[in-house]
Amino acid sequence: MATYRYACQNCSKPFTVTRPMNSVNMAQPYCPHCCSMEILRVWEPVPVHYKGHGFYSTDVASAKEYEE
Repeated sequence: MATYRYACQNCSKPFTVTRPMNSVNMAQPYCPHCCSMEILRVWEPVPVHYKGHGFYSTDVASAKEYEE
């Protein structure tokens, strides 16, 4: 299931909509508080976790090692 966040332009209240990922018919959602169709999708940053070799300052070789 995919979760989408929206904010109503009419009443300024946020809400979420959960839909199946394979949904073909994506009807325009409406605000559950005031039933307005004037909504905006709220985009949130995706958390990124860097794991493994090469993501720390101690893993980077010095400039002298690159020259050799």
